[in-house]
Parts: sequence; structure tokens; C-alpha cells
Amino acid sequence: MPIIIEEENNTGRNAVIISAFLMLLVAAGFLIWQVSREKQIPTPSAPANVVQINKEIFDDSRLDQLELFPEIPPATVETARKNPFVESIEQPSTGSVAEDVNASTELAPSEE
Repeated sequence: MPIIIEEENNTGRNAVIISAFLMLLVAAGFLIWQVSREKQIPTPSAPANVVQINKEIFDDSRLDQLELFPEIPPATVETARKNPFVESIEQPSTGSVAEDVNASTELAPSEE
């Protein structure tokens, strides 16, 4: 004879937990919405002040008395250091000491 195990039906309990959780989410969303609405800055109804530029200042006689900065000629003497890595760029290293030694001895005549 088979043994029948009856499972408890928790749908009512689960529904209460889920509905309580959803109510908490709705309440939190409503509170956040109310707080953010209070912090909004109202837009100003008055137009912004227009900046007025006094162009008569450019006609002032004191501007003629000002002197220009002296012009600095371009450098004629080499002022920078030479690049110490230029040689290593022209002759790339293979990374292996043995291969570099073999490459330097290839120029010597072989005695084979």
C-alpha cells in the first residue's frame, strides 16, 4: 500500500508575505517621490540680467601708452638631450642573450 504524504498548502501565507512586500515597496516609492518633489527648485519667473559691455573702453587713450611684450625668437641652439634609446630602437633586441651574442658574431668570419 502506497504511503501518501500530504503537503501543507502555504499559498495563503505566501500571498500575505508578497502583498506586504509590495505594499512596502509602494510606500517607499511614494515617500521618495514626495521628498524629491519638495526639493525641486522652482524655475525663476524673472528674466536673467543681460550683461552690458562698455565698448568705449577700447577708445581710451591710455591703451596707446601700453607696451607689447617683447617677441621671443625661436631657439637656435639645441636645448634638449639626445634620446638614449635611439640605438635600441634602430636595432631591436630579440630578448634572448644567446641570440644577441650569435647575431654579433655573425659578422666575424667562420672557421668551418
